[in-house]
Amino acid sequence: MKKLIYILIFIILCTGCSDFLEIKPDKKMSVPKTLEDCELLLNDYGTLNSAYTALGIIAGEPYYLNSPNWNSIADLDDRNAYIWSEEPNFKTQAWQGPYRVVYICNQIMQILDKLTVAEKESARFKAACGHARFLRAFAYQELISVYTLPYNVKTADIELGVPIRLMPDIDVVSKRASLQDSYKQVISDYQAALGFLDVKTTIQTGTSKSAAYAGLARLFLDMKDYDKAYRYADSAWSLKPYLLDYNTLNSGANFPITKYNQEVLFSALTVSSNAFGRNYIRMNPDLIASYQVGDLRKENYFQPNLVDLGTFGFKGSYDGGPGGAFIGLTSSEVLLIRAESAARLQKIDEALKDVNFLRKYRWTDHIYPIVTEQEPNRLLDIILQERGKELVFRGRRWSDIKRLSDDPHRAIYLERIIDNKTYSLPIGSLKYAIQIPAIVMEQNPNIKPNKR
Repeated sequence: MKKLIYILIFIILCTGCSDFLEIKPDKKMSVPKTLEDCELLLNDYGTLNSAYTALGIIAGEPYYLNSPNWNSIADLDDRNAYIWSEEPNFKTQAWQGPYRVVYICNQIMQILDKLTVAEKESARFKAACGHARFLRAFAYQELISVYTLPYNVKTADIELGVPIRLMPDIDVVSKRASLQDSYKQVISDYQAALGFLDVKTTIQTGTSKSAAYAGLARLFLDMKDYDKAYRYADSAWSLKPYLLDYNTLNSGANFPITKYNQEVLFSALTVSSNAFGRNYIRMNPDLIASYQVGDLRKENYFQPNLVDLGTFGFKGSYDGGPGGAFIGLTSSEVLLIRAESAARLQKIDEALKDVNFLRKYRWTDHIYPIVTEQEPNRLLDIILQERGKELVFRGRRWSDIKRLSDDPHRAIYLERIIDNKTYSLPIGSLKYAIQIPAIVMEQNPNIKPNKR
């Protein structure tokens, strides 16, 4: 543990905002250079799995705040994200968290590249390589989902993506890659990870082939490449075809869904924020009304607000407790990706099989209204509604708002009211790409702001 602390101090010194070259590290400090060092770094859950930005959660999830609670949020960026403000962002953590993951993964891959031939033949080496490539892919994927416009195959090569760093050299000046190249890098990392990862998780807080397949399925869904989304979701599901039976959950518990449950393929969290604090939020009434009698998600996801009768808060975190929002990968999301893609590809029987299989594990005594719709568009609407009811506060709604924005029948218009003033997010808004923190662009003018 002490060695890991020294290694982390070294990395923090190397990734500071300024004057890091003038800091003289303690001679006793461990510079990571062995396979064991890499494994220690990869098991640092707090740094690698739970420091992602919450801005997409705040901007997109189906909930609202009353004016006193919104005004009490201390973090200006979080408050502004809730109303899609034009004000610049100032908090660097939202940007630095994922890029710290990228930096550590780059450093790990550089170390691994220098190991002996014998070490490179070991299962431990393969696990470390696969996990590092996976984590870098996931970090870039999260950055893309928050800080870029929706993917459009016709414009992706000219739209701004995110800066791509593939080496731990901190002296290299970055600029934003195209959106197309940003997506290509995520695909490349996930596919490389598949070549190393085992079917079973081999690192304590690590991942496996099923998670890499799931990450690719999520990515291709956002790209609206439904054929690849279907195939990767199918691969992920075939390796881990398990769902939680909500009949076995204690719906009266503060947090009915346990951490690292059998649906979790990869665990990841945003930072916490009062903007979606448990005692602050009220779920949208339309969402609450969409759960039919017998749907166990309602009682396991939501709790009545005692101070505001008739409204509901959220308790259904897949992390099993308070704090940041769970944005990791799960088998239930994989099943919904496969179902939606199947419907869009006219594979009606397969789409019906998947959506009904999910409902079976979500309804009282497994007795549920069977979906039999054969018309592709109506079936797609049912699956999208099921996706909205299933993936609450899992970070998917912001991405869905973006990717559905060019569909006139399914685009989502958002409104929120604070202090009797209505704020809106029009369909197709440039605000779908949340602004990069101002200090990042001040320190590096090569990083251009998002269009407004």
